Amino acid sequence: NVVAGDNFDESIFQPQWSPDNQLYFVTDINNWWNISRIKNGQREIVFDSKKEFGLPLWQLGMTTFCFIDRHTIGCLWTQEGSWFAGILDTEVRSLQSFTNEYTSIDSACVYKDSWCAIAGSPAKPKEIINFKEDTSTNILYSPSSLELEPKDLSRPESIRFISGGNESVHAFYYPPCNSHYVCGDNELPPAIALAHGGPTSSTDSSLNLKIQFWTSRGFAVVDINYRGSTGFGRKYRQLLNNNWGIADVEDTSHAISHLASEGKIDPNRCIIRGGSAGGFTVLSALTFTNTFKAGASLYGIGDLEILAKDTHKFESLYLESLIGPYPKRKDIYRKRSPIYHAKGLNCPVIFLQGLEDKVVPPNQAEMMVKVLRDKGIYVSHITFPDEGHGFRKAVNIIKSFESELNFYQDVFHLQV
Repeated sequence: NVVAGDNFDESIFQPQWSPDNQLYFVTDINNWWNISRIKNGQREIVFDSKKEFGLPLWQLGMTTFCFIDRHTIGCLWTQEGSWFAGILDTEVRSLQSFTNEYTSIDSACVYKDSWCAIAGSPAKPKEIINFKEDTSTNILYSPSSLELEPKDLSRPESIRFISGGNESVHAFYYPPCNSHYVCGDNELPPAIALAHGGPTSSTDSSLNLKIQFWTSRGFAVVDINYRGSTGFGRKYRQLLNNNWGIADVEDTSHAISHLASEGKIDPNRCIIRGGSAGGFTVLSALTFTNTFKAGASLYGIGDLEILAKDTHKFESLYLESLIGPYPKRKDIYRKRSPIYHAKGLNCPVIFLQGLEDKVVPPNQAEMMVKVLRDKGIYVSHITFPDEGHGFRKAVNIIKSFESELNFYQDVFHLQV
């Protein structure tokens, strides 16, 4: 007996039985991932709002709500790239939110007579937090002893800008920040545009030491929730359907144009950086636009056809919605693949690749490197024999960032 999700017009997340045996779940049938239930054989939205109480189920066990008792739910939601926590009363259908510093919260679960979750903020690493009925919180566990100087932390600014199709796009802007650094008179900082992975994932404003690495060395960073990102409603998420390699590229370019028009960055020293699906956005932006002067592709995609034929089972049909059916629309795959249009890529690129990668095979980077070197483009190709899709070992992570920083110093003659 199918009670919800019997067509392709909605996405269902976290079906769960309540203590009084009602089926609850998150659905985006009204464009926003809201908590719903089956009551007396009929489905109803418990709390109708322009909030997202769901997220992509990349892994099993992901949760955004839990039952404290039969009528009380501890829940998490996102708006404008930030996460919030609250208590949902399912009888009166009211939502009471917690006021705190946390902007990234996940993994809601019951804890004694209350509930807890993993939470982080722009200035603190993630902790396990206990949310109480009186909307107070206390820290159950803080794993990091990392000492951070607040004056050296770049704080994100949530921004909006207009991109292709007159669509409003969201991003976080991080200005350069280092109490020991002084820029030259009238000098604008170089900028790094970040393209998140997925591609239908998202970015938030929690403390990201990788971003702080760049801002502490004089770079401005813009972290973009380009069209297709989750957390902004189903319609926004679907704007990437059939448009991967177009909408995301437009949005990264417009983010740079927006910041340059506000006098916050140097448009002649702009870099685009991304991994996996974000690496495809990097290579596409460098190939099909002139916005960026250098790029970094971390285990990125240069040939969509090879990805369609040779990726892992979980994402084997991902491209059907992002690009189109393969091989029926082979022409689009070739049209969007940077490897076939490398003549348009004329700026320096650094490639970082794990040789054990099963998601994006190493030959993707190898092919792009060969084509660009044959053209005489300045290329750096850094490989890690003991890494897969993403770098896990500290020594390799350090090497990747140092190599990338050295690359930008060479390209832009920087002193950092």
